[in-house]
Amino acid sequence: MAKKRSSWWWSLGIFAAALVVAIGFASADFKGPEQSLGQCLSDAGVTMYGSDRCQNCQDQKMLFDEDFENVDYVNCDFQPEVCREKGITFYPVWSKGNDILVGVQSLNQLSDFSGCEPVSSS
Repeated sequence: MAKKRSSWWWSLGIFAAALVVAIGFASADFKGPEQSLGQCLSDAGVTMYGSDRCQNCQDQKMLFDEDFENVDYVNCDFQPEVCREKGITFYPVWSKGNDILVGVQSLNQLSDFSGCEPVSSS
């Protein structure tokens, strides 16, 4: 009887080891969800300057939907000194270093501007 128990534990150990290896291989290929455009813009150093009173800014934000929370955004209503320093006189303005885009931009235009992956049309 001791031999059967030993054999059973040995089989269980082999099964557990195989399971760990299988999980390791499966997770090695998993890269997770693709990075969102908002996060990519932020990582690329792109900032949007805008105002709560600006309808174009609200339209721009709606293009991102929930992903806008990942965008670096300066609200000039609450940070006017930052906007004055940058020379922001029109909204929205997208800035990356010394490069700027003025007005509402499509997601694909922002993708091109930032070097982020193009937005799929699905």
